[in-house]
Amino acid sequence: MKRREILKQATLASAAAYLTPNWKNQVKSKMTPAAVKPFTFCLNTSTIRGQKQGFLKDLETASAAGYDGVEIWINALQEYSESGRSLSDLKKKIEDWNLQVEDAIGFAQWIVDDKSTRDKAIEQLKNEMDLLAQIGCKRIAAPPAGATNEPGLDLDAAAERYATILDLGKQFGVMPQLEVWGFSKNLYKISQVLYVAAESGHPDAHILPDV
Repeated sequence: MKRREILKQATLASAAAYLTPNWKNQVKSKMTPAAVKPFTFCLNTSTIRGQKQGFLKDLETASAAGYDGVEIWINALQEYSESGRSLSDLKKKIEDWNLQVEDAIGFAQWIVDDKSTRDKAIEQLKNEMDLLAQIGCKRIAAPPAGATNEPGLDLDAAAERYATILDLGKQFGVMPQLEVWGFSKNLYKISQVLYVAAESGHPDAHILPDV
């Protein structure tokens, strides 16, 4: 068989494969998730908190609207757990709704100068990270809670404190994301947050910027 004929037959065979009824599924199965969906859409549940429809209804609403993920309030998850309901059942519901809990909104005062307050924040974060890990969430916001009123926070000290909670997050598989708070007297600029993240020297450092 001549070279030209071989190439012709190969081309026809390839085309025939894609003309079969299942060709789209064949292509999709070979594509990476990133190629299928380069990024996902996540609903910050604070945007619908004013409707006061409840934690589960917020999740169901996000799913019905077509979101891929949600950012939840940590206190909503705590209230759910404290009511005696099962977190494993909740995780199953979230999966059934084709959702991922991408992040949680929390306010632990891990960054403040007062050591006793920071120690309490560490215990608070342990509890919060444990709950989040049980529903498959891998991130929690780490804003400058408790250090919003007085300017002049030592950013080098903040970097050390951030490294401490990153080490804690590694234990639970729930990583704290350094958050920009525009209204705060500290960490209100991207440059400040980038500095703290970089100076932490931690490979898991992440930032959560406002858009």
